[in-house]
Amino acid sequence: MKLFRKITLFDCKNIELYEIKLPFAPCLLPLAPCPLPFAFCLLPFYTTPAIPHQTFRYICERRITIKPSLSKYSMDQLPKIFIAYAREDKPLLQKLRTHLNVMKRQQHCEIFYDGEIMPGETWDERLKAELHTAHIFVLLVTAEFLDSDYVNETELPKILDRRSKGEAEVIAVILKDCLWEYTELQHLQVVLKDEHPIEAVDGYAHAAREVFRVIAGRNEKLRKEVEPRAIDPFHELMIPIKGGIFQMGDEHGDLRKACRPVHSVSIKDFYLCKHPVTQAQWRAVMGSDPPKLGFKGCDDCPVESVSWDDVQEFLKKLNEKTGENYRLPTEAEWEYAARGGIASRKTKFAGSDNVDEVGWYQGNSSRKTYPVMQKKPNELGLYDLSGNVWEWCQDVWHDNYKDAPTDGSGWMIGGDQSLRVGRGGSWNRDAVNCRVANRDRDLQDIRSGLIGFRLAR
Repeated sequence: MKLFRKITLFDCKNIELYEIKLPFAPCLLPLAPCPLPFAFCLLPFYTTPAIPHQTFRYICERRITIKPSLSKYSMDQLPKIFIAYAREDKPLLQKLRTHLNVMKRQQHCEIFYDGEIMPGETWDERLKAELHTAHIFVLLVTAEFLDSDYVNETELPKILDRRSKGEAEVIAVILKDCLWEYTELQHLQVVLKDEHPIEAVDGYAHAAREVFRVIAGRNEKLRKEVEPRAIDPFHELMIPIKGGIFQMGDEHGDLRKACRPVHSVSIKDFYLCKHPVTQAQWRAVMGSDPPKLGFKGCDDCPVESVSWDDVQEFLKKLNEKTGENYRLPTEAEWEYAARGGIASRKTKFAGSDNVDEVGWYQGNSSRKTYPVMQKKPNELGLYDLSGNVWEWCQDVWHDNYKDAPTDGSGWMIGGDQSLRVGRGGSWNRDAVNCRVANRDRDLQDIRSGLIGFRLAR
């Protein structure tokens, strides 16, 4: 089986040219000086004996850089490097900066040292601000550094505190022979060359490569954080719901018997989507509209005419795509969130006692759905829980709450196994149906223009 590595080619001004796929066997280009850009020399390149000469010739002639695309990251996501040093060591700082600036030019990082403070800036305030925001601290360690009052009283305590909290990484570059191993620096990642201080063996390129490896590690971590968002259309929409205990059911006693008896339920922490799944979001996962979609052409309207069974297929594809565990909310989770969770103001509808403020229903909808998030949210920042479309829940339908689970889990045993719970009312139902305590049901294979769904996780 042939394996391929997709490579993005950039010109010397960092303009993306095109992507190529090369058959590969892993190898690392030599780290010795070469005419190619620094990023190209350091990053793994994959090739085979069959094609390298033409590829390398093209790269050398056009001075193309091969590196991971930065298009997913904004400039404020680049690693910020803070260089801490003693005044007496400024000539040594310049030697290391010459190498580190290659990485800055290649947009792998931003670099700060106090020489970059502009005239008119408050020196102490700027320095403290940079200490607070840096991702990687590079310490240029000499006897003078270890003896510096400013280093020991201001910089080092803040640097080590941020490291202990997992907010930053710290690299101690040993420039000159000194007693660093008898200080707290002994617990840090230390850079020597062949066990010699960097200045003694002119090891500045070596030190820069070690810093680059830390940068590459952080960028890989960032990539893993960013990529799920790029492929997950719901990542930023999931609202964390803090668990708690609430009274579930018709506390006013004026709804049908299916909404009683009122009972205490304990809910664990979970996530719920800010609004119902929209038509555009359905297409992004499934590739096309539902076959019986009633209100076509409104990307931001809730998707409807999807059966409970259709939703299970949607969830399967979405979870395969994202690696997440999206699901329908349980009926208890839905009601808890609709009531506002631990922030509940105990309103009849989701966020208000006035249904017109929070939902589209028979009295104001003109017999159609509307784009999500047009009405006021409830206490948790959730929209459209009252009206617009009914929302499928996990649970099998039971005629009342007798013997219902009290732990917030879905009620999947017993009841009518052909029916599933729907909550929230819709554009074609009266205000009573939009109450947070009201519940209804439908056949799990029915596709109704009144019913949509919302994601939980």
